[in-house]
Order: sequence, then C-alpha cells, then structure tokens
Amino acid sequence: HSPFTWLAKRRTKNRRLAVFLFLENLTIGRLEKGSSQKGRNVAKKVLMAAAVSGLLAVVLGAFGAHGLKAHLAEDLLAVYQTGVQYHFYHTFALLMTAWVMMKAPTLKAFRWSAVLFGAGTVIFSGSLYVLAITGIRWLGAITPIGGLMLIAAWAALAVGSYQWQNMNELEHHE
Repeated sequence: HSPFTWLAKRRTKNRRLAVFLFLENLTIGRLEKGSSQKGRNVAKKVLMAAAVSGLLAVVLGAFGAHGLKAHLAEDLLAVYQTGVQYHFYHTFALLMTAWVMMKAPTLKAFRWSAVLFGAGTVIFSGSLYVLAITGIRWLGAITPIGGLMLIAAWAALAVGSYQWQNMNELEHHE
C-alpha cells in the first residue's frame, strides 16, 4: 500500500484532517505497525517507575520532615521541601502518562513525555535535595535544566493528546 492509497481510502468530509494525519503518521505520530504490544510493555515500565518515584517521594518527604528539620537552616529546608513538592507533582504526571500510554500505545509523544518527566524529576528534585543536604550552592545551576525537561514533558504530553484526539476523529469519520 502506498501512502497515497492510504489517503485515498479515508472517507471523511474533512480532507485536511486526513492529510494532516497522513503526514503525522509519516513523522512522529505513530510507531511502526504492530507496535501496540511493545507500547503497552513500555507503559508498564513507566507505571513501575511512577510507583518507585512515589515511594521515594514519600520516604524523602518524611526524611525531610522528621530527620532534617533540626539539622538544616530554614532556607535550605524550604529548598528541600520544594524538591519534595515537585517530586510528588511529577510522580502523578508520570502515573497519568503511563495510563495514557496504555490507551494509546503507539504514540511516541507520550513516550517522550514519560522519559522527560522521569529525567526532569531526577535532575530538578535531585539537585534540590543534594543542595539542601550539602549546602553546595552551585548545584542550584543544575536545577533549571531539570525544570526545562519538565516543561518539555508537559509539552510532549500536550502534543500526544492532540495526536490522540486526531486519531480518534479520523476513526469516527471512517
């Protein structure tokens, strides 16, 4: 089947949507044919990563509240608490991403979102944890890199959501 045959078979009132989805399938929209099971396997790994991340967020939060409170200056304790707060937020984002990956396992944007949420959380929150515990201030220069990764993760999630919506619209027109 040629790409043009694929496009010609689409019975939809909105030809622009069909053309857009065709181009999307050629670029980042979907993985190779038969990749649904592979995508679901990746989603299960992302779910496990979210579970471990949540576990660590609770442990590190409790450690900060009970173990570090008496040992850290107020400003460093606030830095540590910011790390825990963003760790929790993005654990839930990673959990949500795992769920959408199970529903739309062929969309690459969701995979990118998961990778960026995981790496961004490690770099953002991890640098804040280490900065607070050690007092090494230059680690604060690493934190924005993690922040940019988290922003990119949200953007990838938005792109994946848009692609998923367009996939659903095309399926309803067929």
